[in-house]
Amino acid sequence: MIFIIQQILPEYRYQVLKYLPEKSFRILYSNVSKEGTLTSVTPKEKLFIDTPIIRVREKYLQNPIGSIHSLRPKTIIFTPELRNFTFWLLLLLKPIYGYKLVSWTHGINNKDFATGKISFSSRFRFMMMNFSSLIITYSKERANFLRKHITKQIITSNNTLDTHNLDEVFDKLSNKIIESKKE
Repeated sequence: MIFIIQQILPEYRYQVLKYLPEKSFRILYSNVSKEGTLTSVTPKEKLFIDTPIIRVREKYLQNPIGSIHSLRPKTIIFTPELRNFTFWLLLLLKPIYGYKLVSWTHGINNKDFATGKISFSSRFRFMMMNFSSLIITYSKERANFLRKHITKQIITSNNTLDTHNLDEVFDKLSNKIIESKKE
């Protein structure tokens, strides 16, 4: 099983992710913003799991432990954001549950990408992505930029609602998981 962890589940993303096969995927999302308001759709499909929230000062931490423990995913896809405390929890739980981490990201902030200069936050994000088994970026240009700074395998899935393209990426991902099991 593959988990995709989303901090929130906006309508446009729900419309794409709801077509993923329920047998192989679970989408873990949270339904609360910093202000405590609803920020996403509330799907009824079994594919989606509304994840509990732990408030840490002004930040929120998604608590996927129950779902990870009960469903034992082989792979968890997440967004490596500096302020996303869930990443650190996933990193701590990785040796216990043995899943692979996959970063799904733009990879670098726009200013750094445009200037070619690497800020501290981008260097830190690179470090976070190096804990991943695979990185999925939204553009080939950003993937090529990341390859200069990160040694992990990078694949591209355009930031699009083209579900055919998304299917191809997840097929590639599934093949990588199968190959890593053989090792």
